[in-house]
Formats: sequence, C-alpha cells, structure tokens
Amino acid sequence: MLLMRRCQVFLWACKQAVKPDGADVQVLSEGRIRLVSGLKRYFHSKRGRGLISAEGVQLLDHACSAAVDDPKQRLNIWQNIEKDLCGGWGIAFLAHFLFLLRRYNVSRHDWRWGGLPIWIVVQWPTFKLGEVLGSILSRTMLLSIEVAVEYWLSLTWSPQAQWLSDSTHDSPLRDEIKAESKKVWKFIIDREIEAPARFQAIQSYRAAMAIMRQQANFVEQLYSSGMVDEQEQEQLLEPIQAQERRLERKGAVWRAPKIVEVLKQLPFLQNASSELFKRLLQRGQLVKYQRGEVMWQPPSGMPPLSIHILPSFSCICRANGPSHCTGDSDMEGDGIYVVMAGLIKSSYQTPDDDTQEYFLGSGGVFGLLQALVGEVLPGSARCIAVGNALLQGPVVFHFPQYVVGRIKDRAMEGDKAVMQLLVDLYR
Repeated sequence: MLLMRRCQVFLWACKQAVKPDGADVQVLSEGRIRLVSGLKRYFHSKRGRGLISAEGVQLLDHACSAAVDDPKQRLNIWQNIEKDLCGGWGIAFLAHFLFLLRRYNVSRHDWRWGGLPIWIVVQWPTFKLGEVLGSILSRTMLLSIEVAVEYWLSLTWSPQAQWLSDSTHDSPLRDEIKAESKKVWKFIIDREIEAPARFQAIQSYRAAMAIMRQQANFVEQLYSSGMVDEQEQEQLLEPIQAQERRLERKGAVWRAPKIVEVLKQLPFLQNASSELFKRLLQRGQLVKYQRGEVMWQPPSGMPPLSIHILPSFSCICRANGPSHCTGDSDMEGDGIYVVMAGLIKSSYQTPDDDTQEYFLGSGGVFGLLQALVGEVLPGSARCIAVGNALLQGPVVFHFPQYVVGRIKDRAMEGDKAVMQLLVDLYR
C-alpha cells in the first residue's frame, strides 16, 4: 500500500507540470525530489543484490544528493557524476603524468644498452610507476562505465522512470529524463567503441555476481521448502558466499594495454622481426591531443605558426589545427597514426557532399593509405579528437612520413624484412 501511494503521489506531481512555462515551480521541484529519491532507493537495492560496487553506489548516491539539494534546476545527475569522476585536477594530473612516463619509456625502449644495474636504477622505477598509475586510472575508467550503465538502466527500467513513461500527460520531467538518457547512452557507446574489452569486463562482472546471487537464493528456497536441513544449507552456501566475497574484492578485471602490445597486434606489424619493430618504435612518437582538437584535415592554406626541429624530421605546428610532419622524402602525407587510448572521429566526404563519420578506438589506424600513396586522397575529411572515459584527450602513436619513405627505400634496396613489412602495409 505504501508503494502504491508513493506511485500515485509521484504521478500526480508529474501530471501537474503539463507545460514547463506555466507549471508550478514548487510542484515540479517536488516531482524531481521524488524521482531522485526513488532512483537512490533503486541504486541501493541493486547494491544489495551485488550488482553495483561500493564505489559505484557511493558515487551515484552523492550525485543524487547534489540534485536533491537544488530541485529547482533541471535534472543534472550525469553532470554531477562526470564532475566527481573526472572533473578534479587529480585525474588530469595523473593522466598527463602517465602520458609523460610512457613517452619516456618508449624513447628508452632499448634499455639494455646500459646493462642490468643501470636498468634497475633508472628504468625499472619508471616502468613500475607507470604500471601503478595505469592501474589507478584503469579502475577509474571501469568505475565510470559501471556508473554510466547503472544510471542509464535506472533512467530506462527503474519503477520511477516506468511510471513516468506510462503517464499519458506531457511532463517536463519526462523530457529531462530523455535528455539525460541520451547523454549517458552516447557515453556508453563511445566507451564500447573505444575499448570493447573494458566494456565486456564490466558486463562479465555483473553477470557473475548475478549468478552468485541466484545460486544463493536457490539454496534458500531449498531450505524453505524443506528439501535440505540447516546443516546442508550451510554446506551449500559456504562455497557460494566465499566465491561471491572473492569476486566482490576483485571487482571487474581490465588493464589498459601497453603501447607495445597495441602495436604488435596491428596486422602490418605482426610479422615484423624484433629488431625491425624496435627500430620503428624508436622512430615513432607518442602524442596526446585535447578533446575537440582537429588532429588532421586536408590542406587549406593555413599558415604555420612555428616550426620545431626534431630529430630526423620537422614538425609544423598550427594554431587550431593538426600538426603536419615532413621529412627527407618529397612525398605529401602526414604519416601513420595508431590510437593507443581514447576515441577519435574521422570522416569521409562522398561525391554527393555527404559526410560519413566513423570512430576509431584503441588499435585503430588512420592515415595509412595517404602515407603509402603519398598524396591526399579524394574525399578525405578532417579527423577530430573525441576523448576517453576520463574526459581526457586521446593518445596516439605517430609514425612520421619520413619513416614510410625510408621503408620504401629499404625495400628497394632488397631488405627482405622491410619488403615483407611494405607488403603487409599495402595489405
């Protein structure tokens, strides 16, 4: 009866707000408070079933409390979640520091030149520190996806959202829920494209916890129906509860792949020898972009601001555009880009002037055909940095254009390993 009464009051508050301009502000605020309070109960009930981690329910609870504190504002729970997860300077500092460490480790990939003592003193601490920071950021990314999935489910399948959806009256609250749901769903889809393995880790953890809970409930039903006695019930529950506690402590398992692991999974580098791979790695560069930054676009006569001379090639930096690199070769091109982390959006211009967009996540490659052909291909459009789960810009590994030219030169000289690499690049 109490639940039915709450449903009736909640629907009454929503029906009173037929039009946003003429609705009573107090009634609309009351509807938001009841909605958010119902979502909090929904999150805690799922926590009781083991479907949300302690950190996840704490984050969701805090975001809902912030929304209740100011009910006159539009529903902005997702904005509060993003602020709590990724809005602080600590996450930005750790992400940038980890990027600097990884770039340093890539430049010193051949660490055995100084022998084991120098590696222990100089290189080993940087590798271990990078692993620790990567583990911290990986857990934060997993938490962001877990919270996003649970919040989207609450906006779609929770009793409060269902009651509001079934109402025949137009309501500002229903529009606010739809707007929140669209933002969260876009975040989820971007993360699934960015790193499918990470998204699957969350889903596997949720499925395993649900199975453990179902097994425990089945044993309880056996005891309630008299099929087993109390001692047999304890014997059956003991391994299930032990496995559930172990799974709870471990959480979802996912580790961001290392730079070398991502590169070795590329089809054109799988057959490369260790020596050739090492030379390519030393001639590449790890680059981090800001969210929304244009990574590449067709030449449009944009004047360069400054030229920074780097080893073996020069890099022309533009104001609000990409960095085009030129080297010893006369070929037009910007080299090959491999996405290490984050998401980028590339586009293609059809002959009918329609723009088709596609997204690339970890392991995605762009600029390959243009680097091999040596000129800008028809229909090429700009490429934009989207970001990652921590709202940081994507990180890519860049093979400059002069490297492609050098590969062709070495292949013409008869180097069999490089010839095979060139064949794999064209494949």
